[in-house]
Amino acid sequence: VRQVIEWTHKVGIHPKGFFIIGHPTETEETIKKTLRLAKELPLKSAHISYMTPYPGCELNKIADQYGEFQSDWNKMNEWTLIFVPKGLTEEVLRKYNKKFYREFYFRPRIILGFLKEIRSSRHVLKLLKGFFALVKGLIKTGVPMRRKHTAREE
Repeated sequence: VRQVIEWTHKVGIHPKGFFIIGHPTETEETIKKTLRLAKELPLKSAHISYMTPYPGCELNKIADQYGEFQSDWNKMNEWTLIFVPKGLTEEVLRKYNKKFYREFYFRPRIILGFLKEIRSSRHVLKLLKGFFALVKGLIKTGVPMRRKHTAREE
């Protein structure tokens, strides 16, 4: 991955990173490694999302074995936390999600990269809109997962 992104960057293509946290065997240490990798790579931008066990995939069938899973089709997207692996908590995953964006985007290299691309006042407005959306996301608290009830509890 490192080599391909380096090659891409060298030929003038600005790669964007997409990362997922909350895999069934995820730990705080593996999340920290993911964040370090994202910051080490010559990425222009990055996105981090939560592991989502979509219907039809193997993880959806076995998610309950690896953690707490709220199987609600209406919440199945990369931005809503519906799966928390054993050994982690909602709070920890939300903390690292915000930490990822804060530490990735609030670095001089990234900020200067965006400022160098400004070509018009319209572009400035677009960047400001993105900046305020980022800040809003960092301030916003997530909606807690409701605990899934088993048939025995009902």
